[in-house]
Amino acid sequence: MLHIFPKWTLFRALRLAVGLLLLTEALRSQNWFMVAAAAVLIIMPMLNIGCCSNGGCGIQADKVTAKTQKETDYEEVV
Repeated sequence: MLHIFPKWTLFRALRLAVGLLLLTEALRSQNWFMVAAAAVLIIMPMLNIGCCSNGGCGIQADKVTAKTQKETDYEEVV
């Protein structure tokens, strides 16, 4: 059984369990919109994808430009 799910984490299994629970409750109550939502929650851990695939939720770091700072000259005002 372990060779079928080699890289499953606790949260991945938890997402699948929540999706299955939601699917059973949606089918029992015949709520078809929730069946579709449950299907998405089941497919995501099965395919190991998420809403943040490819770093979509990450914040891009600002590009640091190598600008030389100009020395500021100060004048004394009396």
